[in-house]
Amino acid sequence: MHILAGSTCDEADAAEEAIDAVLEHIFDSSAGVRAVDAAMAKATERALGPWLFYPDLGANPTNKDAQRVYRRALNGMRRALEAAGLPQHFTLHSLRHTFGSGLISRGISPAYVQAQMGHASIEQTVDTYGSWMPIRVPGAVDALADAVAPSYPGAGPRGHQMDTNGVLEAAEVA
Repeated sequence: MHILAGSTCDEADAAEEAIDAVLEHIFDSSAGVRAVDAAMAKATERALGPWLFYPDLGANPTNKDAQRVYRRALNGMRRALEAAGLPQHFTLHSLRHTFGSGLISRGISPAYVQAQMGHASIEQTVDTYGSWMPIRVPGAVDALADAVAPSYPGAGPRGHQMDTNGVLEAAEVA
């Protein structure tokens, strides 16, 4: 997705399949990691925090805790990339851009993407992912036609189904 800018469709599809395999590997292994983390938290009698992958960090992790978790996640990502046969230059941040550009390219509202990505403004979201926005939105013309000229029985085709060329030709003859 975003990390594959300039790639052909076939290259992007192949890379997306490989990335999916990496993510599956990460998430499959994270279930085991969460179980180990929960056991560690119980053993140390530390309250579990709200974190998805490393709940043993507690609610207020120290910088040392955060660095330890980041190193573990980075090592896991490297192993997953190696297992999938992908280059090692992909990072955890690349996954963030893959997520954001994937949402935008599927026509998801930029406001929703902004909220998901935690961006301070819609401009930041559009500046970052705007090139992935689809040019055509299915049903957009029909929605406009519905708003301007509500349908009624026998009205004929509307929206993108209208024959505007026939209308213009008839106007030129008259």
